[in-house]
Amino acid sequence: MAVKSQFRVMMTSRWMRWAALRTLCRIAPTLGRRLSFPTRSIPAISIASEILEQSCERLTLNIPADRFDEAYRTILTPARGNDRGDCSTYALGYTTLETQACIVRNCVIAGNTLSVMRASDLALVQRDHSIPNHNQAKAFCANDRAADAGLHITLSCNGNYFHFFSNDILPILRLLRLYGDRLGNVWIVARESFPPFVFQTLDALRQCFPALGVVRLGPRERLVGVEALIQHRLGETGGIPATRDEADQLRGILLATAPSTPCARLSTHIFVSRGGARLRRLKNEADLASALSARGYATFTPDGSDQRAQIEAFHAAEVIVTVHGAALTNLLFCKPGTKIVELFPANRIKSAYFWLATQLGLEYHAVIGSPGDLWEGFTVDVAHVLALTGTVPG
Repeated sequence: MAVKSQFRVMMTSRWMRWAALRTLCRIAPTLGRRLSFPTRSIPAISIASEILEQSCERLTLNIPADRFDEAYRTILTPARGNDRGDCSTYALGYTTLETQACIVRNCVIAGNTLSVMRASDLALVQRDHSIPNHNQAKAFCANDRAADAGLHITLSCNGNYFHFFSNDILPILRLLRLYGDRLGNVWIVARESFPPFVFQTLDALRQCFPALGVVRLGPRERLVGVEALIQHRLGETGGIPATRDEADQLRGILLATAPSTPCARLSTHIFVSRGGARLRRLKNEADLASALSARGYATFTPDGSDQRAQIEAFHAAEVIVTVHGAALTNLLFCKPGTKIVELFPANRIKSAYFWLATQLGLEYHAVIGSPGDLWEGFTVDVAHVLALTGTVPG
């Protein structure tokens, strides 16, 4: 309880300092502009010079009818408390996919947050009219840097593997495929501190799209004179909107340029370890890994600096057992029919990877463990997991 109380105090103190600065910048707008701190937002669509796309469509579950009741009971119903957005359509077997893409002129981009702001008043330019949060508004003294000619798209992922592919790469790839000829030069704006997989992926895209460039912004830089391409394509509940064709295209692009390294024979049955991750730690991982190893499973620990290894490991696998986490983004690279066993703490069930698995034609199963602690650490019934996985043939 002492750790939990200390954590709450720390988070509350951090938020209070941020809220106090926001209030001060609202009272003194000149200070807000000097610190590049947006205190309000404006919908991109309302100030766009051109609207490329604005639509809302259904993302329907791609599973046999006789499996729907089981899926609704085991994953969709418990996930409703944690999934973001409108979950009311789960009972009908679909969710909503929103797409928006528009061009906004005369903007600036903050190097510490990659927030896009209108140059005239530093209002945050985004999909809706929500108040800028602590990830979008951070004070800094900027050195202005002139933008190159062309459209600029900022990465919203903050270096997270899941959000990078879901929120950024797949929608950007779609835009380039649909509108590439009319967009001209396009610049992807990234923080220079982002992890290696970000720049490995962007370099791969550049090989396929010659008009694409990459801008690395430092934490003290502010890009000015920006013509911004604001894009958003995401399921209401945060799932990855990818078809089989899109996933296969992405895999081909990444493998075409990813460095080839000697590796051991790839296993068809893998247990994906979260290594030393603090969040969502499987407390009895050693017991589960040992039991799976006895059945012929190999343990695989993803490395963010070796993207090819992740792609090839997931593509070779026929059965994958893993705790819910960003590594499951690699389902994009699985073959149709791959069996996925996702492990959850009872109080933190989400359906994003379930939706992705159904879109890609994968066989999905959820295992619900004990309630998670402060850091979502939990245990699972090893016998239950083994009953779903089986033994490696041969």
